[in-house]
Amino acid sequence: MQDNGRSNKTRETETKEKYSYISLLRHAAEQFIVRRATKDDPEGRSIIAGYHWFTDWGRDTMISLPGLTLATGKVKLAEKILRTYAQYVDRGMIPNRFPDLGETPEYNTVDATLWFFIAIDKYIQKSGDLKLLQDLYPVLESIIDWHIRGTRY
Repeated sequence: MQDNGRSNKTRETETKEKYSYISLLRHAAEQFIVRRATKDDPEGRSIIAGYHWFTDWGRDTMISLPGLTLATGKVKLAEKILRTYAQYVDRGMIPNRFPDLGETPEYNTVDATLWFFIAIDKYIQKSGDLKLLQDLYPVLESIIDWHIRGTRY
């Protein structure tokens, strides 16, 4: 049987290719998720900005988090990443860059923290989970207080 000149077999092949393509994209996206241990969670997670010379950057992580985790059904992973970054908030900012192991994170951009709020909002919209918001509320309140008083940048 044909539909608009295409056979069922053609449509089946196109569907398989589409899902194969999506599977490849999903697998590629997963390669950017890395471990970022914290004092409270040795299994913390982050997202690197790119291979091979980039580490995890706060701005890039928060911008890409919805697409790499929420859009792919990895809601718990998104939560883990958000909780990881919350542990590194310092004077109202999340790190813009995590350098190599053992070095101090760099806090040199204000917009990474604003993207953090957006990523949390996207997480709540997708998951409906208000527990994360409750848990992070003191951190978020502190961030707002620092922004009112003034941050490093």
